Amino acid sequence: MFTRLSEPSPNHKARFNSEPPEKLTIYNRQEVLVMDKVGPINEGSPLFLACEVKGGRPQPTVSWWSDQTLVERRSYVTSAGHIRSELRINEVTRTYHKKNFSCQARNNNQKKPLMQEVTIEMNLRPLSVQIHVPEKPLEAGIQYTFQCESQGSRPAPVITWFEQGKEVEANRAHTNFQGLPAGVLSFLSPFLYLPIYVF
Repeated sequence: MFTRLSEPSPNHKARFNSEPPEKLTIYNRQEVLVMDKVGPINEGSPLFLACEVKGGRPQPTVSWWSDQTLVERRSYVTSAGHIRSELRINEVTRTYHKKNFSCQARNNNQKKPLMQEVTIEMNLRPLSVQIHVPEKPLEAGIQYTFQCESQGSRPAPVITWFEQGKEVEANRAHTNFQGLPAGVLSFLSPFLYLPIYVF
């Protein structure tokens, strides 16, 4: 005795149809389109990015990743029927500078996910400020150079010298920079000083 297997109905077949997501877009807090870079963002400020995905059947899973680590997987459906996932960081530290975040949309395991990656650019505060002065006592009539060194800021800091409460003329001070290990920039500002006799 043989049993005839029933053929799948058209509705049953439709459940196996899979359509990949059509489009993935990243926006900032002002709903401005983000391409590949975000910022510059001030150190200590919040970070907000929204990833919106159009199309896909079944409904795609939208998530945020950084360095192959999942950082956000919550999402919701917008009024336009798109899937949206929001990345929120209350306070970005200097470790976020040049950090990459990627948004991925996937609705099956057979194909690579639809993905876009962005890089964080930041404005960084100085890590330290130090004045270097000659070790020997100063003598009147001899010109000396004082050095003001600032490390770790981005972009380059504005270093201003004051003498007796008055700003020093530009021709007596300028700023240059050099690279230090671990990618830290050191900015040097030499200041020419000529002691005089006071009677």
